[in-house]
Amino acid sequence: MVQFATCTVLNTVLALLFEEISFAAIGEVIWPLLYLGVMSSGCAYTLQILGQRYCPPAPAAILMSTESLFGVLGAAIFLGEVLSVREYVGCAVVFLAVILSQLPSGSKEAKGGPPA
Repeated sequence: MVQFATCTVLNTVLALLFEEISFAAIGEVIWPLLYLGVMSSGCAYTLQILGQRYCPPAPAAILMSTESLFGVLGAAIFLGEVLSVREYVGCAVVFLAVILSQLPSGSKEAKGGPPA
């Protein structure tokens, strides 16, 4: 909560100093802003912390590593954002990289044995 409050204060100050604030522009993007604030920052972060408490380390690492992937796919599904083929391929590459990073390497050192 302190992190969110700190970011809010710092970003508000910086926006007032360096940005032109238009309430009309804010009105045009109010639903994505509310989704981001309530669903992503509030609900998802809270559920992530609660779920992580009961999840073994390896699956937790996989889920945490794919946060950006699920964010993009969630935006496509729930907000109607259109992704290019390149972006879908990028999602697949990230997902495969995360899965491959969790597979055992097969070396003796990884298994706890002495190096060859």
